[in-house]
Amino acid sequence: MKTKSPSEIKQELSTFVTVQCGLYHEKVALNPETKMPIITQIDSEVACTRVQLCPANLRSKRLGCAHSFANDNFNKLINELESENSEITELQAKIKQIILKIYMLDHEKGNLEKDHAKSVMFHSSNKSQQENIQTKIEQCLAQHFILISELESTKNKILHHLA
Repeated sequence: MKTKSPSEIKQELSTFVTVQCGLYHEKVALNPETKMPIITQIDSEVACTRVQLCPANLRSKRLGCAHSFANDNFNKLINELESENSEITELQAKIKQIILKIYMLDHEKGNLEKDHAKSVMFHSSNKSQQENIQTKIEQCLAQHFILISELESTKNKILHHLA
């Protein structure tokens, strides 16, 4: 396997993008006619149908996506640099921390979306509960926006250090 030059690695790293998707894929799908959440109930277990993930070819280069190998591939490229540059090492560690926070937020938003769907389906009169869950979902979205912005900024700092 041919070893890549630092400029080739930089070029590959620059193909990764960040997207302010708001963790859209965690939304619960709605019935187009009733506008109610699509759920399946087996005994006491309730499962919610999610909207589809973005196409795999798009996710493959979306840094911060919890449903692709983009984050691992980005870090593998940085590892190929075999750099002694402590700033790049620190920036890579920061990227890993941000990605971990995004993964945790992904699960949190998914659980909140499911809780909201259940509340709408089974406790439709409890508007206070639904508003509380919706507020928490909005907080997740705000946090995701911040994390994706930090991720983009950190990626750009790495690229700058490779100039």
